[in-house]
Amino acid sequence: MSEINKEFRTEREALNLSQQDAAVLIDVSRVTYSKYEDDPDTMPIGKYEQLMREFARLRKLKEQEQ
Repeated sequence: MSEINKEFRTEREALNLSQQDAAVLIDVSRVTYSKYEDDPDTMPIGKYEQLMREFARLRKLKEQEQ
């Protein structure tokens, strides 16, 4: 089992995304996403998995651009 990454803010900032950008990726409001960053344990597992997939996809795109 892979380790759960609770550093959403660090990941988001590394990808140069705003909280609004990240919220759009997982179809939640910016306020809800902000709450997830402040307390990652409140994020539903489905949203967590979706966010990690999107972050991985964006990291890959960023690597290809370099």
